[in-house]
Amino acid sequence: MDHRIIRGRLDYITDDVGVTGKEWFTITLHTDGARTLRSLTAMDDDKVLRDVTYSVDSQWRPLDCFIRLTIKDRFQGSGWFRFADDLVECESFTVDGGRISQRWPVKGRIPLFVSHSVAADCWVNALIDKTKISEPQTFYPRMASSALGNGGSGPMLGNTTTVTPEPGVLTLDYLAEEEIEVPAGRFVCDRVSLNKGKIPRFETWSHGPDHIPVQARYDYRKKYYVLAELETLDSLNSVQGRVMT
Repeated sequence: MDHRIIRGRLDYITDDVGVTGKEWFTITLHTDGARTLRSLTAMDDDKVLRDVTYSVDSQWRPLDCFIRLTIKDRFQGSGWFRFADDLVECESFTVDGGRISQRWPVKGRIPLFVSHSVAADCWVNALIDKTKISEPQTFYPRMASSALGNGGSGPMLGNTTTVTPEPGVLTLDYLAEEEIEVPAGRFVCDRVSLNKGKIPRFETWSHGPDHIPVQARYDYRKKYYVLAELETLDSLNSVQGRVMT
């Protein structure tokens, strides 16, 4: 087959504590430009275990997403999201709310969806205009699978900015092209800030045209998320690149 595969691991590092979680991810890249992320996140401090399967088209616009959430080793909820040109919909079941169906009419495909996978959070860097350094760039509507900073609710349509189910506005600032070193190696990255107003700083560093997640910083959670392992393959059975640990 002609698809490519990128896979790796992000370590969640809490200030003054150390590693408090990990995220394993696999990204399948298709010849038409579409891609699918499969990630497993385990947060030891919050006792959150989250599975995410999230697809975007060649323009990085959301297509669909499935999320299953476990908290303290107990099922919390699962949800399926679909994104069309005129509608965003969610079908989910949660321990707290039972069966939930949501429909939000939209005018055009939404530019991004927050699945609370850090690997996918770095994909927002693909939206940025790199010629506008430190100039606010606004995107609407912004939707998320949970209104909590750690994604530990739902999953259902929510807004982490206002802690409401309504869509929100996302403002990005392109800060710089920056070379940084993480456990997986040295990478030239696009550094983008997602913070505006009273929102605590959330910055992402992504590498190359595939926006491989290299690092993120979330002040509210007092965490860095850093790339600890990375490999590229031309199929699931054949290693194309090398493992960097």
